Amino acid sequence: MEQEIIAAIRQHQVLSFDYQGQPRQVNPHALGRVKPDDKTVLHGWQTGGNSNHRVPPCWGYFRLDEIEGFEVTDQTFPFAQPDFKPRFVNLIHRI
Repeated sequence: MEQEIIAAIRQHQVLSFDYQGQPRQVNPHALGRVKPDDKTVLHGWQTGGNSNHRVPPCWGYFRLDEIEGFEVTDQTFPFAQPDFKPRFVNLIHRI
């Protein structure tokens, strides 16, 4: 899944997946690892679906080990969100 996300970041492709029991559509902006458990996390701008904490559109962090039904869609987005600020100690890839 990591390589598919990196390719989607490069090509500005929208991702679709379920996270914490909610469907999400996300414009991927960065992939990194977070402390203390070194889990891989997607940082993205959620444009559709639902959220347990906020109403989209909004920023979200999504642990890859909790993503289900992952799909790279044919939809694209034109640019990075203006307020994008990756906050990873161990950044893997960013827009």
